Amino acid sequence: MDNLLKIALIGEYRVGKTKITIRFVDRVFSHDPNSTIWGSFGKRKILVNDHQVTIEIWDTAGEEKYNYYNLSPLKRVDGLVLVYKVSSRKSFEGIINILSLLIKSEVKKPTILVGTKIDLENREVTYQEAQKYAESKGFLFSEVCSETNENIDETFASLAKRILKME
Repeated sequence: MDNLLKIALIGEYRVGKTKITIRFVDRVFSHDPNSTIWGSFGKRKILVNDHQVTIEIWDTAGEEKYNYYNLSPLKRVDGLVLVYKVSSRKSFEGIINILSLLIKSEVKKPTILVGTKIDLENREVTYQEAQKYAESKGFLFSEVCSETNENIDETFASLAKRILKME
């Protein structure tokens, strides 16, 4: 049986959502992908607990002027990936704003909080701080590096397991 899971990546501008999408879907690293304007999509099949699952990624725009377009389609996704950059406190704090918009829009989905660009220096958000925040909200938590492919597949597999458990 092949399950289709729709997963949206949400976060501020330039936190690495498109790089995660390209790395997961195409299995390559893109040094300088174009910014996402409205949203882009990609699919990939993975095995989750010996079941084939198709993950459809919705890579949303991160620029603030596009944020209100992102909310209504999110009611149709199965899970959310909230993305911040570990070297940017502002992007982490932006997650709080995004969550308040999601709550106002009555979007409640299985969610994973993901810190990106863990290969870079100048970390402003510790692993422990982000993990504690995720736990306080009932979210899964992961840190990834698109360039080295660290934890990319595992992040989507863990969210897929959570979604399938909740169905």
